[in-house]
Amino acid sequence: MAKATLMVLPQTEITVDETTYTVNAMTATAALEAQMELMESGGVPSIKLIKKLVCGNVSVDNKDINDKSFDIIFARRTGHLYSLANEIIKWNMPDLFTESGTDEE
Repeated sequence: MAKATLMVLPQTEITVDETTYTVNAMTATAALEAQMELMESGGVPSIKLIKKLVCGNVSVDNKDINDKSFDIIFARRTGHLYSLANEIIKWNMPDLFTESGTDEE
């Protein structure tokens, strides 16, 4: 009998302004959708995309960030939020930032 393989998305920790976030990798479909939007917008993420990147994929202090907590956690911290979103994009889509299409130097 073949063994079932447990498939989980990778995680990483991203620190922005001394706050450390645990970030889950985006699924390939979600990353492609985000990548298309970024290419169409000249690389500037929309509010909708930022929420999509963060809500359900990011936790802080062992608490998931969701639609309800998003506005409270990032109140008066929009610059911080843009920095976090940019780091999430860089980690999830390293091929956007390399000439060869891989995250290797």
